Amino acid sequence: MHYTEQAKPNPPFTTVFAETWAYDEFMKHGVWPNKTILVAEMRKSVTNLSINKTGYAEVGDPVGVEVEIKDSAKGGWMFYDVATETNTAKPLPQRMACYSCHAEHAAVDNTFVQFYPTLIETAKRKATYQDR
Repeated sequence: MHYTEQAKPNPPFTTVFAETWAYDEFMKHGVWPNKTILVAEMRKSVTNLSINKTGYAEVGDPVGVEVEIKDSAKGGWMFYDVATETNTAKPLPQRMACYSCHAEHAAVDNTFVQFYPTLIETAKRKATYQDR
C-alpha cells in the first residue's frame, strides 16, 4: 500500500495483523471492539525472484512496523511507531497525517477495511461500512 501518488519500482508489502478475539468480534458486529490492537508490518519487495518474473514477492526483515490501538480511555484510536531494532513503540502525536487520513478515508471504525474483502462483506451486512 502506498500513500503517495508516485509509483515505486518495488512497492513494499503491508500485512495487517489483528488479534483473534478482536477479529471475531469484528465479524460478529462489524466494528472493532475496545482494546483492539492492529499491527501493520511493511517488508521490501523484489521482482524476478526464482520463477516469479513479473510479479512482486516480499523479502527480508520488516522495514517498518506501525500499531493502531482502539482505547476509549485514551479518546479512541491511537497510532504508534515501532522501532524495529529495539521493538519499542512510541505514540505518534495527533497532528501526524495518519490521524486525519484515517478519519477522512477509513471505511469502518477508523480502519481501511475497504482493502480487505472479507471485512468489507461483514461490514456491509452489519451496515457499518462507509464507501470511501
